[in-house]
Amino acid sequence: MISARTGKILILAILALGLAAAAPAQGKDLHQAMKEMAADIKAKHQAAGRDATKPPSQPLGSTKTVRFVLPMKAGQGSDSVNEYCMGYTLNCVARVKDPYNTYSGKVSTSEGGQVVFSGKKSGEPLEMTLPTSFFGDTTFSLFMRAQDAPFPEKAQVELTCSY
Repeated sequence: MISARTGKILILAILALGLAAAAPAQGKDLHQAMKEMAADIKAKHQAAGRDATKPPSQPLGSTKTVRFVLPMKAGQGSDSVNEYCMGYTLNCVARVKDPYNTYSGKVSTSEGGQVVFSGKKSGEPLEMTLPTSFFGDTTFSLFMRAQDAPFPEKAQVELTCSY
């Protein structure tokens, strides 16, 4: 027989394990999604037999879709990530999949790509051209704000890029 104190500790431990197991179910973050995109670019570049010592002269003709969760606090979220995308220009379409709201914000890269958006409803496409650096990592930055209450604590985003 266990004591009441031991029983409470066991319940807390089970709850903690349950919360820890539930955390990955929220999905990838921007860092994991862009790492996956960069790995795909590198693999397709190598498979095409292209010279890794020279900037790309033409697109690869490939498309990749990644999904990620942007954590938000009171309806606002931001994140940035550095990834090496070999100098390819990413022609992308982003959509907030969930929750339903109207969003505004900005997407930018350290290579000069920038898209400012306002009044985009969930599911509506946001088209953007994101240049990347051949000489090193490119910083991808995202700021997003929900305009309608109740303000979400996260947004699920789908990003499809051609390169």
